[in-house]
Amino acid sequence: MTGRIPIKQRTYYVLSLGTLIASVAIASNLYPTFYDWQYTVVSALASSKHNPQGYAYLSAGISISMAFLFPYAAGLTVLKPGEKRSVRALKTGIIFGILTGVESLATPGWPASLDKVHEALALFCFLFTYGGILGYAISRAKSNRSLIWPAAVIVAPIAAIGICQLSLYLGQRDLGWVDQSWRDMGIPLWQSFAFWQWIALWSLWAAAGMIGFLSPRTD
Repeated sequence: MTGRIPIKQRTYYVLSLGTLIASVAIASNLYPTFYDWQYTVVSALASSKHNPQGYAYLSAGISISMAFLFPYAAGLTVLKPGEKRSVRALKTGIIFGILTGVESLATPGWPASLDKVHEALALFCFLFTYGGILGYAISRAKSNRSLIWPAAVIVAPIAAIGICQLSLYLGQRDLGWVDQSWRDMGIPLWQSFAFWQWIALWSLWAAAGMIGFLSPRTD
């Protein structure tokens, strides 16, 4: 029998997306000042230093959202060895995502040297999750052209980040780290790493949903 990903797995995806949306909304509402997402990175919302009242909501939300995403990923159909590796990479990235949220909750106020642990967990989450989704989408696109879209959705913001950071490196190295002051200085939105980081985050969940909802399975 052929059909879409089972209803149970779709429910996990909806719960994952809903949890992430709710946690971002709560954390941004509790941010000490107006949260300008276009010029403020995601990590500021999950930082006990920058968002002391709201960081726990986003940190917990990320872990719970990723936990819901795991059984959804496990329900993806695997027809080729490459797809099996891609799904395994995706699940590995999800585990790192869960650990990233847990680490933020467990280590507020710890020495700055531990920031490297958080950065490493986030980096591995990014590499495995994006790599897994991209690999799976490309493999499936060979027989299902509709799955070209999740590959494009996930690649576009990453390419944009590379372009905007290269442009800053070549033309405006003295700006420092992106923050709300960039808006006052008239730095274009397309050069803001924070803007593309948020786009990349939502693209991740969009692409994850597309590979499951658009890809047929075989029972």
